[in-house]
Amino acid sequence: MRIIAYYNPKSQLNPKPFSPRRWPLHFVLMGLALLTLVPLTLMAVTSFLGPQAQLSLSNLWPDWSSVTLRNYQEVWTQGNFGRYFFNSVWVSLWVTLSNLIFDSMAAYALARRQFRGQGLLVFLVLVKLMIPAAVLMVPTFVLVQALGLYDGYLALILPMVAETFGIFLLRQYMLSLPKELEEAARLEGASDLRIFFTLILPLCRPALSVVAIHSLLVSWNSYVHPLILTSSDQMRTLPLGIAFYRASHSGVDTAHLMAGSMIASLPVVLAFLVFQKQIIAGLTQGAVKG
Repeated sequence: MRIIAYYNPKSQLNPKPFSPRRWPLHFVLMGLALLTLVPLTLMAVTSFLGPQAQLSLSNLWPDWSSVTLRNYQEVWTQGNFGRYFFNSVWVSLWVTLSNLIFDSMAAYALARRQFRGQGLLVFLVLVKLMIPAAVLMVPTFVLVQALGLYDGYLALILPMVAETFGIFLLRQYMLSLPKELEEAARLEGASDLRIFFTLILPLCRPALSVVAIHSLLVSWNSYVHPLILTSSDQMRTLPLGIAFYRASHSGVDTAHLMAGSMIASLPVVLAFLVFQKQIIAGLTQGAVKG
């Protein structure tokens, strides 16, 4: 549809020219950014050291003769991390895809449709954002067990198929899009589904990237959710698997724990590096317009 070419959200950005007087501020911000990388660097370096290694700033300058991949090999084979990794990938994939589909549909209805109770639904979405996730664990457990889904993939996926954060963010983004685009598409005979999939979703790619990475992080790093809704070792995800690996292997050293943590952290770090431009664009373009 040619209408998409007439609207480019990037055209709304008007970056300020760089000023040499802001050099001190940039140095401070760069220093803080590098400081946040210290824990990740320590974890990565320690995971390649011998079994006697401890978390210490001295590991930033390690003895390269002691670097080994044995920690990763032993963690992967002895700790059943292959199964944990598959479970995390499978659950996170379906949770992220379902969030993108259902959150965008709900957001479009709340942003573009006028119906009775619309304001109440928007209010309930905001209320849900303020409720801690731990409060909903008991009713979620009771519901999952009553449906006979306990200790299965559906128990890990269904309670997270839609998320209020994604609905709120996408609704705010869609409100910033001009309605004239949809009106012009309807004049050309486009149906609501075609407008949604070929016009609205392509324009919401920055916001969809934010929802995708947020859903991936939440599902990948979830600990309490799998702990309550699963019981067998074959259904554990990586965060839960690391905790049980430490509890079931007496005398496990820091290097092995750091290797397991790196296995759990690397996919989400790579995902952020790939989608960082879309994430920044989604947070700065239209996401705060009501």
